[in-house]
Amino acid sequence: GYMKAVKPAVDGLNGTESIPADPTVPGSPPVPVTSLAGDAEPDPDAGHELEDVSEQMYGYEDLSFPAGGPMNGFVVNYGHKTAAPAGIMNCVNPTRIPALGTLVQQFCVCNRWYSSVPGPTWPNRLFVHAGTSGGHVTNDLTLYFLPTIFDRLEKAGLSWRIYYHDIPQSLLFFSLWDDFLNQLFTKRFRTFDRWGSDLSGPTCRLPTYTFIEPRYFSLLNIVEANDQHPSHHIAMADRLVNDVYTKLRNSPCWAHSLLVIVHDEHGGTYDHRFPSQPAVNPDGLVSASPAFNFTRYGVRVPAVVVSPWATNGVCKNVYDHTSILATLEQRFGLMPLTARDAAANSLGSCLTASVPRLTTAQAPRVLPRAAMARMIGPRRRPLSEFQRGLVELALQVRIPGERRRRALDVEKIRTEDRGARIVHERMDALRRAVGAPTPRVRWSAGRRGRRRAR
Repeated sequence: GYMKAVKPAVDGLNGTESIPADPTVPGSPPVPVTSLAGDAEPDPDAGHELEDVSEQMYGYEDLSFPAGGPMNGFVVNYGHKTAAPAGIMNCVNPTRIPALGTLVQQFCVCNRWYSSVPGPTWPNRLFVHAGTSGGHVTNDLTLYFLPTIFDRLEKAGLSWRIYYHDIPQSLLFFSLWDDFLNQLFTKRFRTFDRWGSDLSGPTCRLPTYTFIEPRYFSLLNIVEANDQHPSHHIAMADRLVNDVYTKLRNSPCWAHSLLVIVHDEHGGTYDHRFPSQPAVNPDGLVSASPAFNFTRYGVRVPAVVVSPWATNGVCKNVYDHTSILATLEQRFGLMPLTARDAAANSLGSCLTASVPRLTTAQAPRVLPRAAMARMIGPRRRPLSEFQRGLVELALQVRIPGERRRRALDVEKIRTEDRGARIVHERMDALRRAVGAPTPRVRWSAGRRGRRRAR
């Protein structure tokens, strides 16, 4: 977005860009970009299903995703969601995200990092773990029997770990369930409140590869999600970036670490750069409904490479989420998972410093906790499609010793708060059953059968 003002090599916005309100109507008035986005925009959430992204790229729906697109359909597409569609052109002022903004200025920004699929979160997250989505382009709940980078690492005798907040979305992969159900013994799944303690001490105790999942749900008046998914407050995600970075930078792990901060997909928000380079179909699979052949990347996403070996610069190579896999495969001699990660550029070209920066961290600025606390208010957000899938995933977890429970119709769950309670209760029950540590936000029975935080 507007980081170009402080780092000119970033292929961001000048602030003069605009697109027509409706590109299919001659003479449609232009809608300019602004830096006036609020803390929780866009609200309502913008469309980012395959059909939505197609309209955003071309100004009309074309699921063949031809080469070249004017990137002028964001406003008309957002008009399907709201009577004020110009809001999709509101960008975030860098002062609102000081932690990420500081890292952008100090380390390497990727100018051409595209989402792996022009679609929603789940297929893009599948690509970062498996190099493919198995032919899926939606957030529909499916248990995937795909090989993952975690399987490759384990076969090579290398360690890995997933830190999560409320529920790990990575449980979509069947091969990870044993590690999650036995987390007390394998220690491959840990709640994020362990991040700081795991980085303390005289030696580095992180595994070879670590994946961090944010908090996907807000609990009413208790805790706010930090995944930056609309309409969650972006400042909460900025604090997560700060917490991850400062603890890593001040630990013995920093000297030989590579931290990648990246979004799954663009969330329907405006960008001017069309993904002109064709993508490689990972495994010959295609989606039938909606039709898609996986040869087109999605819209660009913010991506920052943070390492003592990353210079304060801009990397212009084309990347997608499988570049993370390609980096691990190249560094540790692992076999590629699919044709997509086999063809992907690794991140080694971003690590060009001749001397590593090993000095003590100067923590990026973040909003004070008192100001953050004021963001946690009595708002009852509707449950998003992505969250609905996570609730379904939590209900699929089989807890040892659990008796048969009454079936729950997820379609009747209307609010995020209700979905959050179900997810937290299921995850806490599982941790108690296997004797794993319980995170700080947990629940106990209150009066009249209600639940309260403790």
